[in-house]
Amino acid sequence: MEVSQAIRLKRAVRSFTPQPLPEPALRSILNAGRRAQSAKNRQAWHFLVIRDRQSLEGLSKLGKYAGHLAGAAAAFRGPFFIAVSVLAIAVICYYHARYARGRPLSTVGLALILGGALGNLIDRLRVGMVIDFLDFYLGAYHWPAFNVADSGITVGVGLLLVEMLRERGGNGRGAAGAS
Repeated sequence: MEVSQAIRLKRAVRSFTPQPLPEPALRSILNAGRRAQSAKNRQAWHFLVIRDRQSLEGLSKLGKYAGHLAGAAAAFRGPFFIAVSVLAIAVICYYHARYARGRPLSTVGLALILGGALGNLIDRLRVGMVIDFLDFYLGAYHWPAFNVADSGITVGVGLLLVEMLRERGGNGRGAAGAS
């Protein structure tokens, strides 16, 4: 894949060849970065070109499970997160069958959470990690990077909370009390 195509498609590179990046390709990447939407903010920013292979490989692995179980063995982390995803999917399906039938807001919320869990599981199975590609800044504040699946999970949880609050205010029954 050409550099310009990788940038346009927002592809992350997590494997490296022994050959150094040619100077024209490096300039193409730097020029694309200068013209990117995020480059138009008023924060001071700089490009760092890292040419050392070991440093690049180390940096590419920082995103994998950075906060969660970062010190655990790699042979444990991948299967652990896959198992947690599968368990979450099973719990969501059980909860829907048991409590959410006939409740449109809960059904949509659970569907969004399920879609997010499936999306993240597919990423883990396909490339070994979840790829977060939405990255936002508000002035100097940086919101943690996330993906569409994370958005679905967040909106779905929000809908479930709205439903629970509406029920609690309306008839005093919580979601678990209805069948």
